[in-house]
Amino acid sequence: MSEQKQDGLYFFWERKVTEQELRQILQGDDLRRKAWAVARILEAARWEDKWKYLTIEDVREMLPHLKMRPGFKDAWEYAVKVWTHEL
Repeated sequence: MSEQKQDGLYFFWERKVTEQELRQILQGDDLRRKAWAVARILEAARWEDKWKYLTIEDVREMLPHLKMRPGFKDAWEYAVKVWTHEL
């Protein structure tokens, strides 16, 4: 299980997000909330924790919707292309 900080996942610092809540967000239909959560995971979670919640396909599907710090989105787009042999 990912490290929790006072019952919230460590890679969400704006507000407390539990593992159960994160899984509900990721499985839900609210694209804005899902994009926020995926961006936070990709930017701030430890490598092994990213893949507890996301698949490469999840990342590929969500990339067009993500608002990320400069350079992060480009790096993830390139990585997904390499991993999925789209280069």
